[in-house]
Formats: sequence, C-alpha cells, structure tokens
Amino acid sequence: ALRIVGSEAHTSGWIDRIVVDPFPLPTNGGATRGNVLAAPVVSDNKGSNAEVVYSTRALLLWKPTDNLSITPSIFYQKVTQDGTSTFDSNPGTLAHYQPFNIAEPYEDKIDVYSLNVNYKFASFDVTSITTQWDRTSTEVQEGSEDFNNPLEGVEINAPKTISFYLPGGTGPVAGTEIDPSKQFSEELRAASTGDGRLNWVGGFFMSRFWSNYTLITPVTNPSAFVDLGTLGPATTPYVWNISAPTNISQYAVFGETTYAITDQLKGTIGARGFHYDYIFSQYFAGWGSPLGGATPVQNHVTQSQTSMTPKFNLAYEFDKDLMVYGTIAKGFRPGGGNEPLPTTGPLWSGLPVNVFHYATNNWPSTYSPD
Repeated sequence: ALRIVGSEAHTSGWIDRIVVDPFPLPTNGGATRGNVLAAPVVSDNKGSNAEVVYSTRALLLWKPTDNLSITPSIFYQKVTQDGTSTFDSNPGTLAHYQPFNIAEPYEDKIDVYSLNVNYKFASFDVTSITTQWDRTSTEVQEGSEDFNNPLEGVEINAPKTISFYLPGGTGPVAGTEIDPSKQFSEELRAASTGDGRLNWVGGFFMSRFWSNYTLITPVTNPSAFVDLGTLGPATTPYVWNISAPTNISQYAVFGETTYAITDQLKGTIGARGFHYDYIFSQYFAGWGSPLGGATPVQNHVTQSQTSMTPKFNLAYEFDKDLMVYGTIAKGFRPGGGNEPLPTTGPLWSGLPVNVFHYATNNWPSTYSPD
C-alpha cells in the first residue's frame, strides 16, 4: 500500500516594511523615537511578512508475510517568509520603518526519513524504528535603528546620537543566523502480546545529534562603535561572529513489566539505564563579544554520564470509564555548555564574579544535568 500527500499553503502579508531617508534621529536622550511618519518614503514593501509552506510525505506499507510489516516513509517541508510578523508599536500603523532597505527573510527546511519494521511472533512483537532527520533554518535580523541610539551605549560618541548616513555614521546593521542540525536514531524493542496477566516491553535506543549554530552581524563603519574589549573605537567589521557546534550521543536500555494483580488492579515497574556524551564548542568574536574584537572568546565543554531512571505505577480500574492511578518516576535531562564569559578586560574586571557567589572566582562554563 502506498500513500503520497502533498500540500501548499500561502499566507498573505499584512505588515508593510517602509524605508525612509533621512531617517529621523531619536530625541530625549534616545527615549523618544523620531517622527517616522513625516520622513520621506524611499520604498514601501507591501505585505512584507507573507509566508509560503510546501510539504510532502510518502508512506509505503509492504507485507511480505502476514507476520512481517515493513514501512518506510519520507517527509519534507519548506517554510519561507519574506519578513517577521512584527510591527513598530510607535507609530503603531501595522508597519516597520527602516533607515536602510534590508529585508528580514526566514527559511526553514526539514527532511525526515524513517523505516519501521515489525515482526509478530506467537507471544510477542519485535519492532525496529530507524530515523534520520536533517534541518536547516536561516534568518536575517535588521537592527540599524537599534544600534543608532544613545541608550544602547555602543556608539563611540554616546550619549550624542550620530547620523546613519554621513561618513563615520553607524550605517546598516543586520545579522544572519544559520542553524543546521541533524539526528540519527535507532530503537529496537520487543513487547508481549495477548491477554495474560503479565505484559512487558524492553529494548535498546541510541541517537546521535549534531548542530552548528552561527551568527554573523557585519557593520560598514566599525569606528562608530565601542569595542567592548578596549572601550575604544571598534576595529573589526563584525558586531558578533559566533560559531557553536554541538554533538550529543545517547545510548539506553529500557524495560517495563505490568502485572494484573486482579482484573481491576495492575502494578507496573520499569527502568531505563542510559549513557550520554556531550561535546560543545563556541567561538565568539566581534567588537560586541565579551572581550571585543581583539580577543575572541572560546569555550570547549565535554560531559558524560551513566545513570538509571526508575518508574513505578499502581492503577485500579473501577469500570471502563473510570481509573485511578498513582505514578512515581524519575526523569533526566542532559547538561550543557554556557556562553564563555571572561573575568579580564576593562568591562569585566570591574565585575567580580564572587559577587554572584561562584566560589571558583570564575563564570561557570557548564551547567549540570537535571
């Protein structure tokens, strides 16, 4: 048996992206936005948040025998949006006003491949589920007006607001986020069948996850901004230049048994033993990074843990419509790595970490599992 499904969905935009030049500077020390409604309009991009979604999936069921079922499947989806569904609360006209013509497109693509194989024995079933997914999302975020405001404290001549356009002005600022990720997983389990008093399930699970988040935010006039490492003019053409690859491998064995003490009272006991390995690295550069453009901050974290989580359940069925049960169980969530924060430099040396009660006099580079 074969099933193929395709779909297409369009959502029209309702927010305008309006570019004005000259863009009005803020007043009141940056607390009051300039009158964008009175500025000359360079371009009016109607419906800038329009969205399109394409998806398709195919599912095949093959039964060579009555006992054996093989089910491969494929799923694909692509989401594209011309811009975000947000508008400026000031002036609140369902529009976003910009000093530069920079769109903020978003795209998200995912492929999912799976293979489900099931074999029925006389008193139990054996099932194998193999899955691979690949996903990439990208997004552009424009922030030129945010960076041209004395309240941000990133302009070299703050609190005086400088021009967007003149030589030495802040110019356009836009960041691009790219987040590719993928995971392979395999589960092999056996489960009892029939109506006996004892039912059970047990098996093995493994997964391998990988991602590499990146963020690059260039500027055309770095000398207009403050380098957070030196508190002088920035020299690197990036606010942020971040790369953060992550790898997580997990392995587990699990089992659960349910016994019908009576026709109405059932008790369940189960456990999951597992091991995981975690590797996280981060490279963080740019004049907006913790130590500024001259000294990229780097962090490399590895974690491993082997543990077990138990489960107990007691259930009483009064009738087909009413059951009372109580469960005692323990879960687990892996730890991870933090963004690296320094203790040196003009900005950080004046902020002693012992104020935050870190006994090592250093910012924590990791967080523990839960």
